[in-house]
Order: sequence, then structure tokens, then C-alpha cells
Amino acid sequence: MLKKRKQSQFSGFTKDQKKYLLEIARKAILQYLDGNFIPHKQAIESILKQQRGAFVTLRRNGKLRGCIGQTDAAQSVEEIVRLMAVQAAFHDWRFNPVESSELAEIEIEISILTPKKAINNPEEIVLGRDGIALRKGGYSALFLPQVAIENSWDLRQTLNHLCHKAGLPHDSWKSQVQFFIFQAEIFCDADFS
Repeated sequence: MLKKRKQSQFSGFTKDQKKYLLEIARKAILQYLDGNFIPHKQAIESILKQQRGAFVTLRRNGKLRGCIGQTDAAQSVEEIVRLMAVQAAFHDWRFNPVESSELAEIEIEISILTPKKAINNPEEIVLGRDGIALRKGGYSALFLPQVAIENSWDLRQTLNHLCHKAGLPHDSWKSQVQFFIFQAEIFCDADFS
């Protein structure tokens, strides 16, 4: 079971808006399972109409079950959450698609992102606050802000794992790498149970 999280680094969404987005994510997965998924834009509140990047993370019995997102979005927050929920549940190449029999055990976590900001030195990264995107040549990878903390990694370990995720040697982060940071407002089912 997911633990309740500390307050996010920034807070733009109300409790009701967060609950609504979690419901939208779960409903999208259920609709996809039923063969009735049709993306639609119906955000009424201005914050839900904002175009922001978002990730949807699924866990089952505390273990990762899918995670997909976009750092930049051309859709509203509501629509990107809906789309990324379906992607995480059915199109994360690391996992088999979610089946209806396990939906009741799936815990949903949503991360709404700030725009990325380029940094010159990885020492500027604050673990637990900053998400990290790395680019080197044709390789890239990203960690959400919570990844390093959840794995008890220090900065060096985090960057080594990020390089590995990108398909690069572990210490590739030491030279000729572009780094970007961002923050996220993170909330999950457990925050409302």
C-alpha cells in the first residue's frame, strides 16, 4: 500500500481537484478495459485546462505495475492524466497489460510537472524536490522527484542509475551531458483513504 506523502514542493491543486484527477485516471483505465475509451476534453476549472506534463504511476501490492508520462503536453491536465493512465496500464513495455481482475488492487499516483529548466551543474539538483532529465547524444532518460528518495539513492547513485536507464555507461553523467530539472505535485489514492 502506498504511504501518504509529505506536502508537495508546490501546491496548485485543491483536494477535490486531486481526487477528481485520480477518479479520471481510474475511469479511463476501466473504460479502456470495457472497450469504451474515448478521450474527451471537459475541464471546467482553469487549473485543469492548463497544459502541463504529467506522469501516472500504477502500483499493485506496493510494486510498480506501470509508469508513463510526458514532460511537456499539448493537452489539458485532465486530458493528459486520462491518456497517461491508459498508457501506464496497457502500454508500458516493461509489464503485461493490466487485467480487469487486478484493477481493484491497482493504486494510482499522479505527478503533475512544472516546466523543465536547463541546469549547468548536477550539484544544483536537490533530491526529493527535483525531477531530473538527462540527454547525451541520442540518449535520454528521466526520473520523477520521488525516485531517488524511494530508492534511498544519493546524487551520484541517482545519476548513475539515470545513465543506465538511458542506455549509457554509469558514469556518463560526468561530461557532455544536458541536465534539466523540474518539480512535481504528487498525489495518490492513499492520500485520500
